[in-house]
Amino acid sequence: MHPAISSLRSGGTERGAGSTAASYLLFAHRFVETFIALGYRDAMWQRDDITRFLGVATPD
Repeated sequence: MHPAISSLRSGGTERGAGSTAASYLLFAHRFVETFIALGYRDAMWQRDDITRFLGVATPD
């Protein structure tokens, strides 16, 4: 599991502690960049499935 994802899952044991950590991390520049990069990589890996689902041609 990517460290950025595991940091959200271990947000604390007290009620609400995890949501506070998640709220802060969503605005941290490096954290956001990491998730954007992960999403882009995943989308490129599943590019054919996504374009087929959307019914669009794949650019060459």
